[in-house]
Parts: sequence; structure tokens; C-alpha cells
Amino acid sequence: MSPTSSTSDRMTVQEQVVSVMEEMQILGTLDKLIAASEHICIATPLGTGDFLADLQQAFRLNGIETCIKNALVLSRRRKNIKEEQEQLNYMRKAQTHFERRVSKALLNLQTDLKLSLVRQRSSSEAQELSSKWDELSTYDQDVGSIRNLYSSQDLYEAVVALRDPDYSINRLEEKWSAVKIPLNVPTFEDLQEFFSDVCTSVDPFLGLGSALVLQGNSNVTLLNHRITLGTKGMTSLAFHYVFAQNSECRFHHFHASLRHPVVAENDILLSEEFVKGGCPSHLRGRLWKQVLLSHVGDKEKTYFQAKKQAVIQTEYLTDKIIMKDIQLTASRDEHYFVYEDLIYQVSLCFSRDPYVYLQLCSKFGSRAQTATRFTPLDVSSNGSKTGAVRADGDAPGGQTIATSAFPPSSCIPFYGWAMYVAPLCYVHEEAEDIYYTLRAMYIKYWSRLHRLSSHKQGIVSLAVLFERLIQQQEPELWIHCLNNNIEPLRIAMPWMVQAFSGFLIPEQLLFLWDLILGFDSLLLLPLLAASVFSLRRENLHRILSHDSAETILSDLSTIQVVPLLQMALTQHTG
Repeated sequence: MSPTSSTSDRMTVQEQVVSVMEEMQILGTLDKLIAASEHICIATPLGTGDFLADLQQAFRLNGIETCIKNALVLSRRRKNIKEEQEQLNYMRKAQTHFERRVSKALLNLQTDLKLSLVRQRSSSEAQELSSKWDELSTYDQDVGSIRNLYSSQDLYEAVVALRDPDYSINRLEEKWSAVKIPLNVPTFEDLQEFFSDVCTSVDPFLGLGSALVLQGNSNVTLLNHRITLGTKGMTSLAFHYVFAQNSECRFHHFHASLRHPVVAENDILLSEEFVKGGCPSHLRGRLWKQVLLSHVGDKEKTYFQAKKQAVIQTEYLTDKIIMKDIQLTASRDEHYFVYEDLIYQVSLCFSRDPYVYLQLCSKFGSRAQTATRFTPLDVSSNGSKTGAVRADGDAPGGQTIATSAFPPSSCIPFYGWAMYVAPLCYVHEEAEDIYYTLRAMYIKYWSRLHRLSSHKQGIVSLAVLFERLIQQQEPELWIHCLNNNIEPLRIAMPWMVQAFSGFLIPEQLLFLWDLILGFDSLLLLPLLAASVFSLRRENLHRILSHDSAETILSDLSTIQVVPLLQMALTQHTG
């Protein structure tokens, strides 16, 4: 059971059938599946004399069984979305206050620089932008005076300022932790149980080293083994579904034969289980698409082209903020600067996508993000005001979307935004593939890192968990930090908010993101952050100031993610 799961009643068979059909209707696959099922029923021969058994076998061979399983997994996860709608009044007020701060910063930027929030590009500007779409890094834009609206340090200050009016803090607690609210987070023992596969997996993790040879077969490297398992199938691990009482779908594994390649199965849970062990680089894109349901077809490509045209026709103030962020981060990073043009394309299109806004509203309830708190004026090319900004487009499901959010995605770019996009350039080659993977990951994971909430995988709970892990596992180091005014959370907050992107080298970062997708959990972020402090404990014990601690922890390029997590999960309480 996940340390973040909640207990709910077991679904009846009838409820499961209804939820599966509803999920397929949302995905737009119900009619196709019904038609395929009717064809199979008519065409299935009575090979064994048992029509039901023959029909089940035909469903299995034609992928219909997997389609139904995937829909059941998604419907159960959709039920748990309600948990992310904030129930604590003081937390809702804090989030509203933070949104207003960012909104005010945006409006101040507009006023100070005398810029429009949104304007229609002239025909010559649109033509120039269109001609330079594949080399946007050469597109001349004056962003020198543009300011970032908020960063991970602003989130840090918002988190440590949180107070529960119904909870009184004693003098010891006031000094002991930076976060001073009572939130229930998993214990270290919970993490050891939930992430036990990191240490006890039957197959070794690819993150331990691709050149390692398998035990009992010195001729097969770990990388080749993972490639074979993913693309050809082999005698290794097979999995069966266990629908637990808490309505979570999980795998229990056993030694058996995996006869079909993972990438061909298109099974969400099977792909998740495979991803846990680390993805070979050339399989990662296909496997992540299966886990995130971010497949790209003709309809998705058309939708992306519509967002591209929206960028070409209309300029938002947030475009300049995005460009400034890319220049300050990805463009200066030795690992990502070559992908600068792709990062521009994907980021600008993402800001135009109202589907993101609607999904965040469904996820968090009410309004999703900062700039939806006000309605900007749309200034046309001739200077006339045309009312509220509207972003219309066709969602992947076929419905038309119209919102009054600013920008249409409702996501205000922050310092470091580009680092959510940049690593995906190592996963996919095409902008459309990068875009839909980014969108799925932001909606499912990264959006939680920018919202003050009591959710167990929100940034506030992750901050609390980080502090408690160090307090429990490294008590002497924690006391040393307190005595010398060293603030571990202030140092670790950027790591967690950016999911370590820009701090780890791309190979290690993608191993971390493999694990996040495989375990479907952001709890790995505070666990890894605390592990870094443990790894550098000796150096930290020697220094006497916060600035010196930042220097010691500024370079994470040598960190090996999987071995460090294994070390953290197998150590005893300090």
C-alpha cells in the first residue's frame, strides 16, 4: 500500500464495469472497442468448445483485455483526484495569498515596462516568427528588463510562513523545524516499505551501471538485458494484477515467463513496473508514453499545430518571461543549450493550452492558478480593447475548450520553468512528443510543487518530510545546522521544486524520473534530498555558516541516484 493512499471500499463488479465504460468514453475509445468486440464475437471460432474461454483468449490476443485493464486503472485513479482539493481553510487562504502576490508581481511588471498583457501580433511580426519557428533562439526579443515573477525561494518563504490557527507551537518546536504546521507525512519505515523494490528488485536497476553483467551470465550486460526485456520479451518477470482494498491497482511479481515485449503490450501497470528498473534510453520515450497516456496521433499533432498558430498570432506578456527564463537557465546549461529551440517551441505552446487549465481546475477545485484571479484586456492590433482573453481549441477528446484564464494554460512561468522541458529533449526527438509528455507530467506531478496544500505529495508535505527525514536519520547533523543557522530546507527547496532538473546530470535525472513514474510518487524528492545531506555530512559538520553549506551542496553532478537511494533506504535510524 502506498504511504499516501487512503482507505476506501472495494468496488463491486457492476461499479467497475460502469467506471471502465465512463473512462473509455472520456478517452474516446469506447465506440472503437465495442465495434472491435462485436467483430471478435462474430469471428471467433469454437476452438475448445468453450465459447467464453475462446472469447477471453481472443480479447487477450487482440489487446482488448489490456485496454479494459488500463481503463479500470485510470478510473480508480480518477476517483482519488478529489483528495487533492484542499480541505484546510488556512491552507486555502495561504494559497490565495500566494496567488495574489504573483498576480501583483505580473501586473507591476506590466505597468513598469508599459507592456500589454496580451496583444495581436502584426502581420509582419507573425510572418517573421513563423519563418524562425525552427530557430527561435535567433528571434529578436528584448527581454533584458523582464523580471522573474517567483522562484523556489518564494515558495520556501510561503511554506515556512504557514501557521495553523488551531495549533499552538511551543518554544522547542519554534526552533526545531522551519515548517511549523502539523501535517501527517510518511515515516521512514513507511518509505522503506513502499520503495522496497528499489533495494530488493529481482532484476538489478539500470541506474546501478549499464555495463554491469547479470549474475550467472557474464556475457549479458544489464543494459542489454533491459533492452531485450523491453523489446523482445524473455524469461524474467511476469506480473499479475492485484486490486487492493484501497482501490489501488498494483503488481505482485513472481518468477515466470514474460513472453511479449513490454513496449508492445501497452499495459500501464506493466510499463510502470518495467520503468521502476530504469529505462534504456531508446525505449524511455515509448514507455513513458504508455505510463502517462501521452501518445501522439494525428489529432494530437493537429492540436499542437493550433497552439503553434496561437503563438504566432498572439503575444502574451508571459512569453517574454518564458524567454528570459530559458536564457537564464537552459541556454546556459552545458547539457541543454543545444535544445534551446525545442524548449522555446514547447514552452510557448504549453502556455496557450486551455486543456491544462481545465485539468488543474478538476484536480485542485475552483480556479487553478494565479492569473485566473483577474481578467486582462485583449488589445487588438489596432489598439481597441476587446474584452476578456479567450483561448479556444479542440481538446484531445474532441470537445471545444474556452477559458478566460491568463495565460490560457493558467500557469504563470517561474524561475526554472525551462528545466521541466529540457530533460525531455533527451527522451523524445519531436516537439509534439515532448509537448504531450510535458503536459501529462505537469498536470500529474509538477503542478503539486507550485501549490500550497496539505496533499501528501504537495510541496508543503514534501518539505515537512524532508526535515523529518534528516531529524530522524541525521540528528547530529540537524542539531549542528540549528546551532550554526544553517537552513537545510532553504537549500533543498530548489532541488525539490525543479525535481532535481538542472542539478543532476541528465542521465541520473532521467533515472530519478523513471522511478517517479514507476512508483507514481514524488516522495522520492525529499528522500533523495535528505540522502544528499547524509552523503555530505562530514563536510557539513566542518562548516559554520549557511553560505558555506550552500557551497558544499551546490554541485550535485557526481550524485548517482539509485545507489544513493538504496543506501538511504537500507540505513538504520540515526
